[in-house]
Amino acid sequence: MRFAHIELNRIRSLDKAPEEVVVYLTIATPAEFARLSEEFESLDPRSRYRGKFALAFFQRWLSELADEFSTSKLGLFAGLDVKSKFVLANSW
Repeated sequence: MRFAHIELNRIRSLDKAPEEVVVYLTIATPAEFARLSEEFESLDPRSRYRGKFALAFFQRWLSELADEFSTSKLGLFAGLDVKSKFVLANSW
């Protein structure tokens, strides 16, 4: 599921409403929403948030950076005397 189109020099949101991307099977009643909100707020952020979306974004951006390094589409590395070689491991 994609929420954004990530490129090295820009990030664009998809042309879809959030309701089209995340489809609910049922709509929570006000009581259920209150209970779930309270439950969510009680979660310990240090142990519950693992940064999976931030990590996925960063990995995608690094992939775009590696592509730019090898193709020089935008010219970001133009004029650099780069002698190093690297391999991007796509383990994600």
